[in-house]
Amino acid sequence: MAGSRALVAAFVGIGAYLGSIEILLVALADADGEPYWAGYALAAWALGSAAAALLAGPHLGRLAPERVFVPAMAWMTGCGLLLPLAGPKLPLVIACFLAGIGAAPSLSSGFSLLGRRTAGASEGMSWASSGMGAGTTIGAFSGGWLADRTGSGAAFWLCVVFGAAALTIAWRATSGGDAGTAAQPSA
Repeated sequence: MAGSRALVAAFVGIGAYLGSIEILLVALADADGEPYWAGYALAAWALGSAAAALLAGPHLGRLAPERVFVPAMAWMTGCGLLLPLAGPKLPLVIACFLAGIGAAPSLSSGFSLLGRRTAGASEGMSWASSGMGAGTTIGAFSGGWLADRTGSGAAFWLCVVFGAAALTIAWRATSGGDAGTAAQPSA
């Protein structure tokens, strides 16, 4: 059950990462007087995620989720480092597209892992969704609070912190022995 708790904590971190990015994109685009750029950036994120799901999904689906979860999260978090450095408009849209590539593989492999470590897929999905919901609330609140106080792209460092925390928790939850055989359904 300890591995399940750690994965739920990773989903809280993923939710905080995503929630902070969503609110920061909107807040900072609005502060720049061009709120429509947030829509382009969010669409680019979704496009990156969809492209990964459609193009790489069938290949990644053949791998054990333990082999996909952490590398996909590392990609998403690593590309999240581009957000505070990107600046407005097109570089930000490109950074969002690149970070989005890791989203679908992270989520699908994480859901699969949690389904294996709980009584079944339904329970795993409910725990993961609850964790993400809580994390999204934390990320949106703290991202909005920080954006109101700083009013700059430096607020994107918050999502990097959330992503790094989620990545660290996920890595620890899936490393240490053979996570594939250590994961037994809970009673």
